[in-house]
Amino acid sequence: MTKRLRVQRGITLMEIMISMGVALVGIMGIMSLMPLAAVNLSKGVQADAVSTFGRGALHDFTAREMIHGDWIAVDNANQLFRLPEADARRTRASFCIDPLYMASHTAFAFANLPVVTSTADSMPYYNLSGEPAYSQPRMFRCAPPRVSTGTDKFPISTALAQHVFTSHDDLSFVRPNDRALPPVQTYNRINDTNPADAWENAPRLRQSKGRFSWMATVVPEIDNNATISDEFRRLSIVIFHDRVIDPAINQFAPSDGDQELLFDVILLGSGIAGGDVRLMTRPSRSGSADDLSELRVGNWIMLGGAVVPAVNGVFRQQFRWYRVVDMAATTSVMTDYNGTRVWTRDVTLVGPDWIRPEWLNYKMDESPEDNLMNYGTMRTQATWLRGVVSVLEKTVVVR
Repeated sequence: MTKRLRVQRGITLMEIMISMGVALVGIMGIMSLMPLAAVNLSKGVQADAVSTFGRGALHDFTAREMIHGDWIAVDNANQLFRLPEADARRTRASFCIDPLYMASHTAFAFANLPVVTSTADSMPYYNLSGEPAYSQPRMFRCAPPRVSTGTDKFPISTALAQHVFTSHDDLSFVRPNDRALPPVQTYNRINDTNPADAWENAPRLRQSKGRFSWMATVVPEIDNNATISDEFRRLSIVIFHDRVIDPAINQFAPSDGDQELLFDVILLGSGIAGGDVRLMTRPSRSGSADDLSELRVGNWIMLGGAVVPAVNGVFRQQFRWYRVVDMAATTSVMTDYNGTRVWTRDVTLVGPDWIRPEWLNYKMDESPEDNLMNYGTMRTQATWLRGVVSVLEKTVVVR
């Protein structure tokens, strides 16, 4: 007797449940990738904006001839900021052009003339009552003047600094309540001398968020004999995103502030292309353990160091920018030459060579004075400026 095969004319409930499970797993996998894709998309958009903004800042820097240090001079007429002087000579020292910072630290002094607080003209900022100034690398922080009337020279205003040194490409929009309508740009009225005029008759300027800003550092090149080059300068355009400037910082502040953090550096390698270094917190900085724990891969730090031998008793100082590409998972604790507990973290840097002999083999268990006297070495200092997202470097020639 032949057995007839029963032909199935549908699908079972078990097959439906298995198919639904496979589809659900696929949808959940796609949904889990969406936040990562959004983050990468945001990084890509930011990188494209930084590249465009950085090239524009470099061109603006060149067009305004800021590379010429002839105007970097100290005005002795009760003015604590650096301005162009008629008899100024070309500076052979490193300097930083940072009008946004200078404008935020402007006070009123003699005859109501605006001046800049005395420690704001150093980069990085430092507290007068903090660490000793011995062998600590600093550069001049300066800004172009706003106006000069006779012997009185006024520092740049915050509005003018924001106009020149911030981005205007990130336009500001307002979303209507009706989401079917497109966003509307926002405008500022310009030179509106008659507020009664109709809005359409007043000249307008597009508003921008200004989330990107820039400053510049200019460092003379030094050869192996510790002599300054009269022509070559290393120009670094430093790009910030959502930079925070604390105008309350002054020379009597209890610490060095939260936006320009200083660390001591131990070179763990040869210094070629940056390499592995150990960052150490300053004993005078309260809450310094949190500083290193907030450092992230992708941040930028600036190394600074003095060059031996000193020329005429003045140490030549050099500065280089580096990007953090790797770091230890946690911070560690060690003691310095005073027996004070400090926090450390090992990081890997990528950037120019840091290979001069006076920067290598510095011993943190001995004082800076003993290092210089016994070994001829100088302490390297790292400065972490919060908000830096990119640094564009170029060697320029000053004629």
